[in-house]
Amino acid sequence: PFPMASTFKVPVLVEVLSQVKEGRFALDDEVRIQKTDQHMGSGMLSSLTAPGIVLSVRNLVNLMMLISDNSATDMLLAKVGADKVNARLRSFGIDGISVDRPCQELIMDYLGMDYAKFGHLSLDEISAARRAGGARWTPEEEKKAILAFSADPRDQATPKAMTALLVKIFRKEIIDPDSCELIIDIMLECQTGGGRIKGELPPGTAVAHKTGTIAGTVDDCGIIYLPDGQGHLVLTVWTKNFMGDTADVEAIIAKIARFAYDYFYFT
Repeated sequence: PFPMASTFKVPVLVEVLSQVKEGRFALDDEVRIQKTDQHMGSGMLSSLTAPGIVLSVRNLVNLMMLISDNSATDMLLAKVGADKVNARLRSFGIDGISVDRPCQELIMDYLGMDYAKFGHLSLDEISAARRAGGARWTPEEEKKAILAFSADPRDQATPKAMTALLVKIFRKEIIDPDSCELIIDIMLECQTGGGRIKGELPPGTAVAHKTGTIAGTVDDCGIIYLPDGQGHLVLTVWTKNFMGDTADVEAIIAKIARFAYDYFYFT
């Protein structure tokens, strides 16, 4: 197993659409964002002024998947429940994926912050608490934190399990065909990680994918559309315990993707 980082947002989306299909809520339902809903990490919601933001569930989904917005993700995960995500995956025959924490808790655990104490504060209050506690790490402290993060079994999965989920989505074997098609359409518009799976593929190659990055983990997983009717390639490349430059890992992922693309296209 590897840390999923933000690739765990794929199973979250599967559960959101499963509950929509069951009639628990609708994609058009509106959600009002408060200051305490604006969380740490990637995205744009935390840079806006709250209260004063009202978004549909569909737009929260778009933010979660297109730009990997952590605030949108945590609101959706709170709505559907991590336990429901895991149970749904098992009902689909997917083992080896465990969704356990919102992004805010995951980041705080990595940083050594007490989520129970700080997790429900505003970002300004969290930043003040970090400054008071001394936010700077030595290289040795950072290495120790990275190794501890990857050793935590929570929010981990096997690449095989994520690939199996993507295959089921592509083949429209879960939820219903329209929901699976929506997942793929959204993932085709992913705006992050252009240097990973897509990095060395021919320009214009369609890739429905989701990336993730945190604490020595640089991930990408997705569906590559081969040209000339040669089919589709599902690929999951995850890493952990990397201490160097993210761009170096991205280059490795890009080469792996190109090798796989060439193999399946030409043979």
